[in-house]
Amino acid sequence: MAVGDSRPTQSGASRWMKIGLLVSLMLNMLFVGAMAGRMWHGGYGKFGDRRGSGMVEFYSALAEPRRKQIQDMLDEDRRELRPLRDNVRALRREARDIVTREPFDPAALREAIARAGEASERLRAQRTNDFVEAMSKMTAEERRLFISARHSRRHGKHRDE
Repeated sequence: MAVGDSRPTQSGASRWMKIGLLVSLMLNMLFVGAMAGRMWHGGYGKFGDRRGSGMVEFYSALAEPRRKQIQDMLDEDRRELRPLRDNVRALRREARDIVTREPFDPAALREAIARAGEASERLRAQRTNDFVEAMSKMTAEERRLFISARHSRRHGKHRDE
């Protein structure tokens, strides 16, 4: 302590204790915020359930043989789309890499963005075709259940009805 300085010195342990408490508080706030956001946006059901409770409700409303047929059909569509999605991601990553490359090449970036856009359009078109085909194989009641499940998965339980 310097002459005339009336501040007490802070021990290293006390400083680390304060830092630890601050980090703990921040982590707790992050966790509580994530849980509140999940509840606010209708994320009910098992934690980490990527299908969402809406699709679980859809599948459970179907009779067993039909449930398996529709689930297999939708799973197959997802498997077929995976390479297209992976390609879109790779092309977008390539465009991001070009942005940071030196020397910067505007023509290469334009070309990479165009390729990513074309791949994205192919993915969108295939998803549309798969959706129309899947809907054509369902009964009117199954289509209503499907749309209801998709709506509740994305927007909570029928907010606009």
